[in-house]
Amino acid sequence: MLHAIGRLHGVRLAPRPGLPRGLLLLSLYAPLPDRENELERARFNTALLDITNHLDMQVPTLLLGDFNGSFCPARDYSTTSGRQRPPCPLLVQLLGPGAPWVDVHATLLPEPLSPTYWGTGANNTQHSSRNDLVLANHAALALITSATAMPHIRDGGHSPIAVTLRLDSPAAISWCQPRPRPPALLQLPSAELR
Repeated sequence: MLHAIGRLHGVRLAPRPGLPRGLLLLSLYAPLPDRENELERARFNTALLDITNHLDMQVPTLLLGDFNGSFCPARDYSTTSGRQRPPCPLLVQLLGPGAPWVDVHATLLPEPLSPTYWGTGANNTQHSSRNDLVLANHAALALITSATAMPHIRDGGHSPIAVTLRLDSPAAISWCQPRPRPPALLQLPSAELR
């Protein structure tokens, strides 16, 4: 369901030297936590927690994306109103004590990651936040050597984050753009199309 609505995409790398269990990369874009998107956000949170409960956590997995929220607003927002927001309920469940995920930036970096989002609010006031996160399960944590924001690149105010993994053997990810899927109408059985 999350893939169908463009909220979650995944790539699974097959086992290879240095990655005996392979690697799973999940990219997400959470709905905004406002009144207009309240129902969609609740469905998104439930679906993502369900996916987490069904993942094989022995497979190194990275969960990357824009969570549109923060585990620690006082640290992650530049404005007073942002710092006073409540923690994101989804991130509290994903990152709390004994949780399946670890915030790579808060755990591995000697100093906090620079903002990953810059925007302009009312009266042309500038604001920034760290809503774009890289979460790792415990199997992936040992592979990560660094994670850095790339502030010189901005797409819609967001900057990408580069994560470097240490493998025992060199590895490369072969990627090709997926073929576009036909519209739902054209995916019907041929008898119905006739």
